[in-house]
Amino acid sequence: MTIELKKITLRDLDDNFKDLTFSFENGKSYFFKGGNGIGKSTLINAMVGLHKPLRGNILYNGVDFYEDSRDDRYNIRKKMGIIFDKPGLLSNLTIFENLKLKFLSIENVNLWEDNWNKREIDILIREELVDLGLENKKDLRPDLLSQGEIKKISISRALISNPKIIIWDDAFEGLSNEDKFYYEKKILNLKNKKAIIIFLNSWVSCKANILDEICDLNEWRKKID
Repeated sequence: MTIELKKITLRDLDDNFKDLTFSFENGKSYFFKGGNGIGKSTLINAMVGLHKPLRGNILYNGVDFYEDSRDDRYNIRKKMGIIFDKPGLLSNLTIFENLKLKFLSIENVNLWEDNWNKREIDILIREELVDLGLENKKDLRPDLLSQGEIKKISISRALISNPKIIIWDDAFEGLSNEDKFYYEKKILNLKNKKAIIIFLNSWVSCKANILDEICDLNEWRKKID
């Protein structure tokens, strides 16, 4: 998977990005930093289909996300794991059902890579809940969980299907050290599988091998101006 931003303008404002060009490479992780209002959220919303750029193109493996067909855009979205700063779990579903929801739109995807040996999705989800220490809460709805537990479920929901693109807002904010170590291992595993990982806002990890490139959006805007 490759991602290219080609001369995109997000909003028609003097203090926003204009003609922004950037490429993301397989198996690399990126950290976007910048002050409030710099345009981080708008940029990510554009990349996931929530905010069409005023001008320019966003290409996934050469497919134009907004100009090509709706089916093409849907197929790209299926390869994404998106973690927003607000968890967005469905309140009418149990946490088990929230995790299973990620698999419902995936068709013809090999979920059984490496040593998975064609395990059933239900078994995979139970194993994830055991790792999170939440196996006894699988039938609870989100409103009965702590904020930390909700955060963990929202992260695992995005990562559990081995997405090719991960977009993660406020990555480790509010997690315990134990949880951070757990998700660091997942990140490194996904990098080894050539996923593209994009972090925003809060610092991610002190481990040198977590991040490949730090992008200062303030500097980008200066270059554009």
